[in-house]
Amino acid sequence: MDGKGLAAWCLFLTLFSLALMSVNSQTPGDCLPTATTGCLNGESFEFDTQFACGEHIYNWSTTGCCAQVIPFNTSQSFCCYDGVHDFDQFYCAAWSPSSSLSSSSQKPGPRLPSSGSRDLSQGGLWKRVLEIGKMIMDVFPIDTRVRVPDPKDQCSHGTKEFGCLNGHRYDWNTETCCANFIILFNTTGCCDGTPYDYQKQTCCFNPTLSSNYEVVNASRACQAYP
Repeated sequence: MDGKGLAAWCLFLTLFSLALMSVNSQTPGDCLPTATTGCLNGESFEFDTQFACGEHIYNWSTTGCCAQVIPFNTSQSFCCYDGVHDFDQFYCAAWSPSSSLSSSSQKPGPRLPSSGSRDLSQGGLWKRVLEIGKMIMDVFPIDTRVRVPDPKDQCSHGTKEFGCLNGHRYDWNTETCCANFIILFNTTGCCDGTPYDYQKQTCCFNPTLSSNYEVVNASRACQAYP
């Protein structure tokens, strides 16, 4: 092989190596969902045994996801109304106004948006705010296993600008993941994989159910009692 042939061969090897490095650097970060597997920010997981809680993947057999996507050990704790509580200290039951636990003496938990008593329906500005809020809530939560992502917005991994769950983009600052759902962080909670509205619903632990949890259509349907 003459000098020109050797130089050409070396150039080919260099370009091939760079191309191979480029492919290898992209492949681990790309992930598209299938019928049995999901994707969270480029990482694959099994639907039957795993789920997304916030920005991490957990096993259904050991971990739950509560309120503002708080992971917890299901063998030691449960989710009830305001957050995670330990089995050896509390139990979850229906709430009543005559409860010995007043709202000021509850065990501290995640700070949930207050239902308040101000009538926001009065005035043009507040009316428009409510209309916009309703439009947003009509879109969320997004069931990523049912809704097909817009082709121009479909993703295979997360970036600095957005997260990615099962091909759907979500905003790092305002949205998060509850199992296969994309939810609004400030208005929607996660009841062990089921989204619920903070203002109108409650996540209650109920061991008589096969799922152990139910979303009740009341703003304070249950309470953790010592």
